[in-house]
Amino acid sequence: MPEHVLMSEIEIITDGGLRRRWTAAKKLRIVEEALDDRASISVVARRNGVAPNLLYRWRRLMREGGVSPCPRMMTSPATRSSRR
Repeated sequence: MPEHVLMSEIEIITDGGLRRRWTAAKKLRIVEEALDDRASISVVARRNGVAPNLLYRWRRLMREGGVSPCPRMMTSPATRSSRR
């Protein structure tokens, strides 16, 4: 490698490849934080260890379905039984 090329530090973050599970209460708290007009989705997501696209999805689900960013919690028992 040429001497004139400067190398910078690189931080590699690994998460072990496991999916994280979020409780409905935790999702709701994060979504409520993101609904503040002054809040940046990216900043809120980073602060809470969530991918911004996932936070956008939770926010959309909450707006479409009401009180919960959890799809399973938004369906009624009749809807669930008709899917079978």
